[in-house]
Amino acid sequence: MASKRAFFRTGSAAAGVLAAVLATSVAAGCAPLPTAGPPLAVSRNGAGSGGDGTAIPTPGEAPKSWSDSLSRIPDSASFSPCPELDSPVPDGVTRECMPFDPAGQLAGHGQPLYAALLTSDSANRSKPPLVISSGPDRLFSAVVDSWARTVADGLSWPVLVVEPRTQFLGRKTCDPAVEEVSDTVAAEDDGPDSPTVRDSVAALARGCQDGTGDMQTDFDASGHADDLASLATKLGLEHMALGGTGAGASAAALFATAHPEAVAAFLADSPTPFGGKLEDTVSARAEGSQMALAAWLADCRASRCLGDTALPGGSSVDVNTEELSARDAAALRVGRDALSGVTTASPSERTDLYRILAGELTGGSSSSTVPASDANTRELFTTCLDNPERPAADALPGVLDDLGSRFPTFGREVGARAALCSDWPVVQSPDYALPAVPTLVTGTTAGDPLAGSDPAGAGSAALTAAGAASAIPLRYGGYGSVAVGTGRCIADGVQAFLDDPAKATPTACPA
Repeated sequence: MASKRAFFRTGSAAAGVLAAVLATSVAAGCAPLPTAGPPLAVSRNGAGSGGDGTAIPTPGEAPKSWSDSLSRIPDSASFSPCPELDSPVPDGVTRECMPFDPAGQLAGHGQPLYAALLTSDSANRSKPPLVISSGPDRLFSAVVDSWARTVADGLSWPVLVVEPRTQFLGRKTCDPAVEEVSDTVAAEDDGPDSPTVRDSVAALARGCQDGTGDMQTDFDASGHADDLASLATKLGLEHMALGGTGAGASAAALFATAHPEAVAAFLADSPTPFGGKLEDTVSARAEGSQMALAAWLADCRASRCLGDTALPGGSSVDVNTEELSARDAAALRVGRDALSGVTTASPSERTDLYRILAGELTGGSSSSTVPASDANTRELFTTCLDNPERPAADALPGVLDDLGSRFPTFGREVGARAALCSDWPVVQSPDYALPAVPTLVTGTTAGDPLAGSDPAGAGSAALTAAGAASAIPLRYGGYGSVAVGTGRCIADGVQAFLDDPAKATPTACPA
């Protein structure tokens, strides 16, 4: 379903809009964060001190009232019903939204981003919020829903989920459409070496450039980090518990790198790979997709989740990816969407995608039409801009063959995304230098189609290497691309971390 929010379009209309945007744009970047009040002083080698001279313990030694130093959302901040979020809200949870202007060149074009505030009787606005950067690789509504379930499961901190700027992108931003080119690449016998593929990939890169103009590279994690800073300034959030979901964790980490004094604790849910290596990112997605498929097949057979729809046998499926049609690749693509659970709008839509996947895996045909989605365009921008270390063009056929061999169902379809980035602008890999604050990383263990086989473990290692203090994994034994919102165990783990980050320990929650 095309998004009502998608703003950037190709053609003459887009050119007129972009001209207006550029005429009224402000310089890239954002206003400095508020400076009133003592910041948290963080030292990697010993205790720091606050603005009043009182000692602040080193990370890992949080005071009993550590959250007392965190900023609250001011009473003057006006939240109202969310204009584009219409999913049911759990009993006892209130969901409200506030618009805010994005940073840099995207400011002033007339469309705001939104921050969704989730509260309950216990998670009320008198308490400091947990600020979550929503990943551009998933639906904003899905991230809000997962945190709403977590609040319903007992989390007593209000949660503020921040919409990513990729919401301004949609299926019509790029011409030709992203999924059409991706499916062609996956199905082409000669792979990226094919003249047809090379021409299609080049045309896609030009189409995405035409659809966004000088702002094509503004849709990376750094741009979203600037938006977080704009929101923090608007709300006066000088000192906070910050986190991100999926690729949103990268944006949150870049914010923490630029504003270390503003971050007191860090939380990443199902973070996608850090480091900027495209081959590592697509390999993790293929592995996570293959694992999630096996877990879903076992669950679906046991529960008869698709009724009388035929399912393939075995725990793994060997599709002959060397003979894929574009329709086959599309079916696998939307099957990954269903397995991830965060790129579909409703449970009924997810069931429809599972039926399409089941038809592909059993060699049958589905009467369902593969739906169009804005998510493919947003994922492409994130994939290409946040993974600047790309395989050389002559190495791409080998990458696809290797992925297809190791992950027989999804390897080639996922690997096609690497080829789509070939002609995109190369941006500099960001440097992550997190403050040495307590960090919690959640993730599934039965396969995450967007983040890999163990995002909690891999994310903990990456964030610790980037400077976080002893990142702690909190694992959920199911599959999918989100761990929060999966039940009371995860909610309790997040609550325990926020109550006293120093006492957080690795925890495994059953599916």
